[in-house]
Amino acid sequence: MIEVAHRHGAVARCIWLDTPPAQAQRNVVERLLDGDTDVITPTSHMRTVRELEPPSLDEGWDDVERVPFVREATGGIPALFVAASAVTGAIARHGPCLVFDWNPDGSDEALQRAASLVGGDVSTALCPHPAGPPRCWCRPPLPLLPLTFARTHGVDLQRSTLVGCRPAHRILADTLGAAYIEG
Repeated sequence: MIEVAHRHGAVARCIWLDTPPAQAQRNVVERLLDGDTDVITPTSHMRTVRELEPPSLDEGWDDVERVPFVREATGGIPALFVAASAVTGAIARHGPCLVFDWNPDGSDEALQRAASLVGGDVSTALCPHPAGPPRCWCRPPLPLLPLTFARTHGVDLQRSTLVGCRPAHRILADTLGAAYIEG
């Protein structure tokens, strides 16, 4: 393309839509929730990120413009997302609440115990998928569980809070655009 443009006296200009990997993962999950079942797997996405080289002038471009990714606000109500492992006592809350966990053996005992401590009308979500390279989009810090909850409850993620206790929880909060509180 660059060679053809130069042969015809045209400028070869590249616009690089620079999307952080976590936001690209969120975009994939949003497409999945929209009903697109032909999305890449988490491991495919991570491999793509590792192998991606941003465009540069030494490839022959006359100009490379970097456009940073900006997510549009969604509107809605604030919610609380709570990692089950971060619950050590009662948590004061207002609005909808999701207590989530990852347990590869599929047991939800810790999840239910944490939900009972949070109290009130609490939704729960569990990723039961095995350890190792992620094959699902629901194991934190991947965002399927809270994004599904947010869509169901009309949640504004940017006005929401995530309570966690691990680096994966902080990354998840950043991916969602939610405030983070160490539990």
